[in-house]
Amino acid sequence: TPFPVGPIATAPKRKDLPKLKARASENVTINPQATFGPSQGGLSAAELYDHIKVMTNTVDVAKFLMKHAKNDSTRAIMRRILPTLRKNPGRFDVVDNLSDTDGILLEAQGAIGRYKSSDNSIVVRGANWEKTGLSEEVLSHELLHAATGTFIRSNPDNKAVKELSDLNDEVMDLLEARLPELEGDNLTRIENVIAAMKGNPEEFVTYALTNRRFQTLLNSIEVAPKRTVWNQFTRLLARMFGFRGVSEESALARALVSTDAVIRGAKKFADISSDAT
Repeated sequence: TPFPVGPIATAPKRKDLPKLKARASENVTINPQATFGPSQGGLSAAELYDHIKVMTNTVDVAKFLMKHAKNDSTRAIMRRILPTLRKNPGRFDVVDNLSDTDGILLEAQGAIGRYKSSDNSIVVRGANWEKTGLSEEVLSHELLHAATGTFIRSNPDNKAVKELSDLNDEVMDLLEARLPELEGDNLTRIENVIAAMKGNPEEFVTYALTNRRFQTLLNSIEVAPKRTVWNQFTRLLARMFGFRGVSEESALARALVSTDAVIRGAKKFADISSDAT
């Protein structure tokens, strides 16, 4: 089945980075970007450090990425989730000190970045780490958690959440069936995917929208046929991710549609929660 035709949204036009009087990155050691797979490009760690180190909430970071990210997909996703984040802005911190509380927790968990739902906060590795979490992929990953995580956990019977969870279960079962055929790095990679995502639709959302390796894997998996309802945003993502020929039966097609349904559901949930307070 060819990729469905229809209207396609446009990503926000990229704006030049704001001019700075001083660059904080010149006075610290910023090591290579850590990514959840091959680098997706985007702004450099130094550029991100110079501009978001001073930011203290998730809304400001998402607004910055929506305007200035190099990757079209980053700007498009930030525009999609920003209304939800605005309803309940969370704390944001770039952690340079490996010995403070956030640094100790990141180190103990082996985490590049972390979203903590209990206090609605995101922390990412900044300067002085062996690898920094300052990349468009990592920041988008954690901001997606902030936008969708509470909705997914609080509404397991919601139609969008159930469909996402069912898809996650189906994909994980299919990947487990592949394990006997794999060896070496390929075996390790798929085992890591299963360990991170089995029974965890929150991670499925974030990886499906930010990680090219996982998107390629999803595109190779045929799932049970099910009519997918495309919209302008999901067509835009598929085009940006380079999968113009995605079939309706691929796990990637289902993932793009399911994750967007969850994002839309999370916005409605945030609207209701905000009105109730």
